[in-house]
Amino acid sequence: MLVPIGNSVLYVRPLYVQAEGDNTVPELERVIVAVGEDVVMADSLQEALEVLTDTDLASIFGGSTGASTPSGDNTGDSTGDSTGDGAGADPEPIDLPDSVADIVAELGGLQVDAAKALAEDPPDWIEWGQIQARAQQLLDALIDASS
Repeated sequence: MLVPIGNSVLYVRPLYVQAEGDNTVPELERVIVAVGEDVVMADSLQEALEVLTDTDLASIFGGSTGASTPSGDNTGDSTGDSTGDGAGADPEPIDLPDSVADIVAELGGLQVDAAKALAEDPPDWIEWGQIQARAQQLLDALIDASS
């Protein structure tokens, strides 16, 4: 996933492992994050961003670090029309988790859901696209909150 930030681009790439055999589901093993020539591989997106920025994200966002369960609610706008038509309609409010830990937990759940959608025969591209749209919303929220 590419996220433009100022004059740079944040590149986020999940690294999956999958056992051999029938009906196996890929498992998120690591997350690779890169900005410019700085590249970090960590166990989670939050960890990678913290190493990359040398910052404790929980302190920036003021969220709790308690465990949470991803909501799996992928009902965000997935029409693909991000250009806006100037119709003047207010966009629906985006339901975002309350803390960084919750956002990261939901992103982790979305990665698993995306892998399941792709593992179907044939792959469920609509579900995968909705999951990617929700992941982008969460990443945008992280970027907005940190600036």
